[in-house]
Amino acid sequence: MKTVKTKTTSDARKILGRDDDPEMRAAIEEQVVRCQVAELVLAARESRNLTQAALAKLMGTRQSVISRIEDADDSGSVTVATLTRLFSVLRMSLSIQAAPARGRRYVGRRSSTGARG
Repeated sequence: MKTVKTKTTSDARKILGRDDDPEMRAAIEEQVVRCQVAELVLAARESRNLTQAALAKLMGTRQSVISRIEDADDSGSVTVATLTRLFSVLRMSLSIQAAPARGRRYVGRRSSTGARG
């Protein structure tokens, strides 16, 4: 039996083999943002030496809400208003930045006039 030598990679897109699939690429990029939000909230809370329960009390909400925000798999429904309030309670400001995607061209709908929509 012939063995096949394979290359190893840690690139999730290559592992999934769907880098050319716009829907898969969008789902991966969305999950990356969710992870970034979760990590940002966790780091901010810990920098203030607060538990989830303590932060929730300051915000007037439940600990489970903070837990969901810090869970990248469950943080998709967090609103900008909630994040703004959370960082305000922590005496921090929220800043959102956009940057050009590396090696990606715009993939979107075009109207009949050729404009992107």
